[in-house]
Amino acid sequence: AAPAAAATSAPAATGDWRSSLAAAAAASPAPSKLKEASPWVKPVFKATPQARIRLVMFTWTGNRGGAGSAHDFRKWEQWLAESSPKDTWEVCKVEYPGRGARLKDPSCDTAAELAVATAEALGRAGALPGGTVLFGFSFG
Repeated sequence: AAPAAAATSAPAATGDWRSSLAAAAAASPAPSKLKEASPWVKPVFKATPQARIRLVMFTWTGNRGGAGSAHDFRKWEQWLAESSPKDTWEVCKVEYPGRGARLKDPSCDTAAELAVATAEALGRAGALPGGTVLFGFSFG
């Protein structure tokens, strides 16, 4: 079965991104159902009762900062809140099995396995009015 759609399509150009962000900020916030995405996706710092846009962080998988932890992203929630209307962002992280809080869980064998499980988890969390933004990087 195909994974549930978890994100809106990416804007084609910078101008489109700004328009999308403005439209999302103008929408009414929706209640968060992020707890439905556990254990795969969790808040970076604290749960948000409602939001317009979900920011999903894919952290590095190495040992810097604690075996793939998202501790460096804890300030992003504050930074985004300071520069956006109230209840705009829900900042969350993908919890990799075999890393961080899921250290005892067996690791994924492939990137595809991780992607499918994450998409299914985000599908359980439901959509927010402004969509989902995926952010990640690799030091490899």
